[in-house]
Amino acid sequence: MIEKSTGFGNLKLGADVPADSCCSDSDCCGPQIPLKRKLAKVGRNELCPCDSGKKYKKCCGKN
Repeated sequence: MIEKSTGFGNLKLGADVPADSCCSDSDCCGPQIPLKRKLAKVGRNELCPCDSGKKYKKCCGKN
């Protein structure tokens, strides 16, 4: 007989990770550098960068 999985019921969070692990110390992973955008963020009322002639909110920014 095949048992049906009930999701993550058998998952034990943190059971295999020791309390004094490397990741608990923020210095071991190196300095965190904020990401920089390659292009400026497009405003909703600006023309769409796809050159359709429409505003961004009516074109590619429509969700």
